[in-house]
Amino acid sequence: MPEQKRTTETQDEKLRRQEIKQEAAAREAARQAAFAGSAGGPLGPPDDISIQAVAARLGDRRFQSVQRQGMAARIRRASGNQSLQRAVAQARQQGGVGDAIRAHREPAADGTTAKPGSARVLQGEGSPAPSVQRALPALGAAAKVAGEVLAGLSAAAAIGSTVYSGGSDELKYNSTTADRLSAKTQPKKRDCKAVCLRIGFDAPWPRPNLDAVFHIIWQGNDYGEIGAARVRVDLTKTSEFSYSSLVVSFTAVKNLIQPGGDKRTWQIEWDYEGNFNPLGTGEFWFQGSFAIDAFGNFVSTKHTVRDLSLIEQKKGDAAKIVQAGPRVSRPIPPVPGGAGAAPPAGAAAD
Repeated sequence: MPEQKRTTETQDEKLRRQEIKQEAAAREAARQAAFAGSAGGPLGPPDDISIQAVAARLGDRRFQSVQRQGMAARIRRASGNQSLQRAVAQARQQGGVGDAIRAHREPAADGTTAKPGSARVLQGEGSPAPSVQRALPALGAAAKVAGEVLAGLSAAAAIGSTVYSGGSDELKYNSTTADRLSAKTQPKKRDCKAVCLRIGFDAPWPRPNLDAVFHIIWQGNDYGEIGAARVRVDLTKTSEFSYSSLVVSFTAVKNLIQPGGDKRTWQIEWDYEGNFNPLGTGEFWFQGSFAIDAFGNFVSTKHTVRDLSLIEQKKGDAAKIVQAGPRVSRPIPPVPGGAGAAPPAGAAAD
């Protein structure tokens, strides 16, 4: 009898466990039916739902299992990618892909904290930033202008018809004008000046000391253009020459094409010739040449003085009385706009 009772209880326990399993299976089936809201079911491909909806589902207790969390991650990735594709397509239609991509942000799992989406990476690796995109056309335009200016830069000086002349009493001088311009002239960058000739005569009393200073003045820019070049006397450092005489002429020359190199550094050359006859003993005949470029450089290339006095001065005194201008050295700036090397000699337009 006791054995029969234990057997009966054991069968009842088995039945009870089976009922519990069936109830659990029914509840699980109800959960599955409630979750399978999309046409594809929980294991099928998810619909294109919004990222906010995905975030809301992630907070549901039904997603707490490992299986459900993995499924939610797949849904989140699929929905996020489709949203990104829509954003990129819309931006392309509006012509602002870069701005739309930068504005796109992918929300984190909790729906509150944002992190850079994959579109951010596309912007960083795909194309330059908008500021760079705007700068590139400007640099290209500057290089194109520089190339055109250099191609049209004249190989020889243009001698102007204007003649500057001046003086006081017995001091007379004249100077032609010259320039070297491109067919596409650019604005000036600098005003230049250099001493090209100096007269310094220290006479014993009662004869007066005599001084005269002449400057070559001109305009230049970084393209190699030279404009408004002419010689002027320095009024503040020149004597009156009431009884002594000084006559000098400055002439720009149209030289041949200069050999190779950076054509922007090609120079304009000038010749000068004159006579200095101080009061009393002494007379000096002189001539020489000098050259200038667009960057303010000056160099005396030739200077000769001949003493015509009845009693010649001491050896070397004549060169001290009539002096060539000192050399001026300036750096050569880069080509504007990064246009590169200038066209070779012979390619310039005269």
